[in-house]
Amino acid sequence: LVLTTEETNSLELSTLTKMKELYNLDQTRNSEILFRFCQLSLASEDVSILPVALRFVTSQGRMKYTRPLYRALYKSHPQLAVNTFLKHSDTYHPICSKMVASDLSV
Repeated sequence: LVLTTEETNSLELSTLTKMKELYNLDQTRNSEILFRFCQLSLASEDVSILPVALRFVTSQGRMKYTRPLYRALYKSHPQLAVNTFLKHSDTYHPICSKMVASDLSV
């Protein structure tokens, strides 16, 4: 997944679907793997990842994951990204919240 996200911005939806079926990447509890899979899925416009990405971005506050995922969400679903952030902004560290707010122009 690391090489895939670094070398390409997206994959075919059929490839992502097969990866989900074989490896359950959308259900992993490993944050590094889930983060990269969410990024790749959002870049590939896989709408089935939205609930997973939203749960992930709102369940932890590490800026390492939070900012890039909100940016990816904002590219594909700007209103959803803004609404989700505004609803959960109080739960993030103040610096993280400020940086994401800047990214989302809110």
